Amino acid sequence: MNMTKQKSELRKEYLRRRRELGESARTEKSARIVERVEQDPDWRAAKVVCVYVWFKDEVQTDALIQSAWQDGKTVCVPRCGKDGEDKIVLHEIRSFDDLAPGAYGIREPIPDSTRVVAISDVDAFIVPGVAFDRQGDRLGWGGGFYDWTLSRAKGAKKIALAFSCQIVDALPTEQQDIKMDKVVCEE
Repeated sequence: MNMTKQKSELRKEYLRRRRELGESARTEKSARIVERVEQDPDWRAAKVVCVYVWFKDEVQTDALIQSAWQDGKTVCVPRCGKDGEDKIVLHEIRSFDDLAPGAYGIREPIPDSTRVVAISDVDAFIVPGVAFDRQGDRLGWGGGFYDWTLSRAKGAKKIALAFSCQIVDALPTEQQDIKMDKVVCEE
């Protein structure tokens, strides 16, 4: 089986597992994951953080974003770039009112009311994914948006959030796939 087909099959399996958790379990486990991130020394030391805005059945990040604001961190979130532009542009948000549904229905920063933040200014990235392995490898949605961004984030900590049902012993990887420094689960 070729790599693309193998990754596609894994995506289906791990998205199914995540969906089957159910909304109340995802909410409860997300709260535990956020608590663990808040205690992480790399997160605590970070002044500028990039946090994904959760969508559908991903680990929920709203509480982490609020906590970052309370701690005085600069919070930026990704926005999909337009054709011919960077794949992801980071924008500082100061409240959830700075977000509106964008590409794929995901809440994104409103460009006219938010400031662009350079990828190189970010101290820690909070990264979503479909599955992760014990070596820090990540299986995303297949668009390469996060790999593109994280390959330009020299020195920033890459912290993935996942439910334990998304962890596998080993994932197939390609040269452009970026490893996570940590994967934080509820357990």
